[in-house]
Amino acid sequence: MPKKKETKRSEEDEEINKNNEETADIENNVGEISIKVGDIMATKVIGAKPRDTIEYIAKLMYANRIEAVVIIGRDKGKNKNGIITSKDIVYKVVAKGEDPKKIIAKNIMTGRIITISPGNTIDEAARQMRKYDIRRLPVANEKKEIVGIITESDIARISPELHLLISEGSRIRDYAERNEY
Repeated sequence: MPKKKETKRSEEDEEINKNNEETADIENNVGEISIKVGDIMATKVIGAKPRDTIEYIAKLMYANRIEAVVIIGRDKGKNKNGIITSKDIVYKVVAKGEDPKKIIAKNIMTGRIITISPGNTIDEAARQMRKYDIRRLPVANEKKEIVGIITESDIARISPELHLLISEGSRIRDYAERNEY
């Protein structure tokens, strides 16, 4: 008889493990399918022009309580699109003793904007943030127009485990940069 109890127990354990694995698969699929970037992105994107001063952009950030401004426009007949973060202002202007009234956006902006579609999942957004070591992703429609922005904080509110994915990539890069010779 003890063998039957052991066998029954083993069968129950196997059934529980099987159910746990199925539940994990369902949860992963739900996360991948149900939460789209367009569902949680901020639709009010604050923008500036390539020739706007850093002082103006810093005041925009302060007034709107944001940490990044999308730069969209033309300068000397060419498209000049980019993004400026509060970190850019501190590192590229303030820390170097530059005058924010004299420095313009096109001189310090990150010129290559990484975007994501509103139809992508937040899992895909988290992977892009980790891959490019960024905290915010402008959201562009099929016409390449900026229609929103999603941040690491937006993702963390919905899915804390994805926040860990993003921040772990940043910690690894920071460690590697500190230990380069």
